[in-house]
Amino acid sequence: MLCPNCKKQIPDGTQFCPECGANTAANVAPVQKKKPITKKWWFWVIIAVVVIVFISAASGSDDSSDSSVNSGAVVTTTEKVDETTTEKITVTTTEASTLSEAEYKASCESIPYKDIARMPDNYVGKNVVFTGEVVQVMESSYSNNVTYRIDVTKDEYGYWDDTVYVTYELPEGAPRILEDDIVKFYGICEGTYTYETVLGSSLTIPSVEALYIDIQ
Repeated sequence: MLCPNCKKQIPDGTQFCPECGANTAANVAPVQKKKPITKKWWFWVIIAVVVIVFISAASGSDDSSDSSVNSGAVVTTTEKVDETTTEKITVTTTEASTLSEAEYKASCESIPYKDIARMPDNYVGKNVVFTGEVVQVMESSYSNNVTYRIDVTKDEYGYWDDTVYVTYELPEGAPRILEDDIVKFYGICEGTYTYETVLGSSLTIPSVEALYIDIQ
């Protein structure tokens, strides 16, 4: 170490300089202890910001999950969704899951074909019932989902007309429904369905997601 007075090299720890007799300890500045980081104000500010960001992110994730579940339940019911039909469909889906088969069938309303064909948006989400003749069956090769075209208006000569597009998940072990079968089906009105005919023109008909189909 150097003597703070005469600047001579002296052994470390020497209290009095052997050259000039100066008190070396008197000129040594006391060592200041540093505060621990937990005593710093900015440390706790950083901790508070991190906690707030974490809570906000977790809350946003929960909201997104709820939103995706709700929207998924509605979209699977109909392709055309607005604020009015969304509310109707949500109520109908909940009712269908809580009612027994007999109660659900009793809740279905028989609506004239022309009323649905003319004003389909007025009936989206309603529980409806029709009786008719199956004119086409389209079965899936990889699931129990079946699509039918069913004529629901019988004329005075016994011929059926006015086709409804019907989707149905055939229960496991249930008998297949065939063309020319007379059936009574209960389900949710989905407005209309448009498809292309064999002649290349477009045809729009009422659409129903059937929950129950009884062979008459």
